[in-house]
Amino acid sequence: MDKSLLLFQGVVILLMLFAAVLFILDQAYLQGILYIAIGFVFLVYSLAGRKKKSQ
Repeated sequence: MDKSLLLFQGVVILLMLFAAVLFILDQAYLQGILYIAIGFVFLVYSLAGRKKKSQ
């Protein structure tokens, strides 16, 4: 398994756990920031994946 993929999965799991904690605490503005961060991570990862395929 690719190390970067494993790292990415670890980050996603941590973000999901963090999102669950924020949901319990009901910190809506922090959740908004978190969802933006998750979207950004997926965007960067998909762009990186496309670059690898094109090489």
